[in-house]
Amino acid sequence: MVTLIPVPFLFHFYETLQFARGEDVPFLLLSVLLLLFIIFIGAVSTNIKLRNMILVSIVSIIISVLLGTVFITPLNEAWFKPFGRGLTLMFTGIALFVGQFYRSFYFTLFESKSVTNTSAIGVREWNNNCATFAFSSLY
Repeated sequence: MVTLIPVPFLFHFYETLQFARGEDVPFLLLSVLLLLFIIFIGAVSTNIKLRNMILVSIVSIIISVLLGTVFITPLNEAWFKPFGRGLTLMFTGIALFVGQFYRSFYFTLFESKSVTNTSAIGVREWNNNCATFAFSSLY
């Protein structure tokens, strides 16, 4: 369900709002937030089939494009050049999907390697403790 958040729309909407207000856009902050979102979704989606990940990402991209056409008004003609608003939102969504897929694949490999390397303790218990530690350290 978290993957359905229209992150490409929110990213570009925030960016255009900040420029419209005449304020600087903290690209470092936005990049870190996008990276954390990709890592979180990748970790959560380790047990989800690739087909379902693709379908949910397509729905999220479609929602982002629809919201973008309604709520994002470019400040000038050259704002989304050379691709346009719709394709820019699609490219951002595809980049997020590729990152999520990579992280999900990485976490799946990590989980399968931990299954072969841990025989003395319960594997599920060990993985749950690692995940709890990793996400609790973010707070």
